[in-house]
Amino acid sequence: MTKYHRYELINTEELQKDLEVRKLMIEKQLIKLKKRIDAAPPGTLRVSKSHNHDQFFQKFSPEEHPGIYISKDNLPLITKLAQKDYDTRLLEVLKQQHKTIDKFLKDFNTDAARQVYEKLNTTRQLLVKPEFISDEEYINRWMSVPYTRPPFKENTPEYYTAKGERVRSKSEILIADALFRHNIPYRCEFPVYSGGVIYAAPDFNCMNVRLRKEYYWEHLGKMGDESYADTNKDKMDKYALEPDFDETKLIITMETGNKPLNTKVVEEKIRKYLLGKTEASAEKTRKYLPQKLVCSNCIKIEGINIKLDCANCQYRPFIPEYIIKSKIGRGVNAVRDWARSQDFCRR
Repeated sequence: MTKYHRYELINTEELQKDLEVRKLMIEKQLIKLKKRIDAAPPGTLRVSKSHNHDQFFQKFSPEEHPGIYISKDNLPLITKLAQKDYDTRLLEVLKQQHKTIDKFLKDFNTDAARQVYEKLNTTRQLLVKPEFISDEEYINRWMSVPYTRPPFKENTPEYYTAKGERVRSKSEILIADALFRHNIPYRCEFPVYSGGVIYAAPDFNCMNVRLRKEYYWEHLGKMGDESYADTNKDKMDKYALEPDFDETKLIITMETGNKPLNTKVVEEKIRKYLLGKTEASAEKTRKYLPQKLVCSNCIKIEGINIKLDCANCQYRPFIPEYIIKSKIGRGVNAVRDWARSQDFCRR
């Protein structure tokens, strides 16, 4: 399989978004710490040793020594002062982190590294190996890796996806067409290797483009059949016992004769794993970074109107506001061109 340089795995927009989330988390923590420090008893805690026993003193100024002795019986005061000292030190660290992240976000151009290659003429592009490549180029390389699918048995029903690929069941059509509808790059039955030997060929190999992370999708279509269930139980065990296989990249759907594939589950799997961050990260983002959507037909951010038409399209384009703000400094045309290249349309 084609090897990509490790730097190609960096998604700068995800990095920027993660830092914005972290910045907001720090701001919440700073507010919490300031309130706790203000409510704490005055002074600081000094701890010393005397005959191998801890002694505690309350100091009201750095020059004061040793301070006012605190009996161990007054444990609430000791713990409150200790907590205050910890909170004060943490406050300074978080302030510095916030300052560093804020400066980085102001100076960082998410597209700058990739544009170095894109601005080369075609001849030069063919002569160099880029450290960063566009999503489009990354997908093209990923999709162009040659492989051979397992053969179909003779006289088996023929099922074809919207892309014209032959699959093994009607349910696989539903999954493949859902991936296609969401513009998720995928490969049918791409082999999984261990020590150079193929040991599995999951139904679909999918790509989360934003994270540049591969997932394998197994659909277990006859779980009501005991022999089929046993076979696939062994397959799941094989995945679990393979030291080089990351089970967090495995997506599983299933059905029985009485319980067909739930298309809502398919859509949720796609949303959770393939359209952005994993669920945990997405939940964190929703909590700390409100995804306010503004109509891109009339965007007014920082006094600039951006017109984004959607001619010959039955969708109204929407763009998350934080993205517009991050790109507004590069000019209206840059935002317009970028927005048209993204999939931020909603019915």
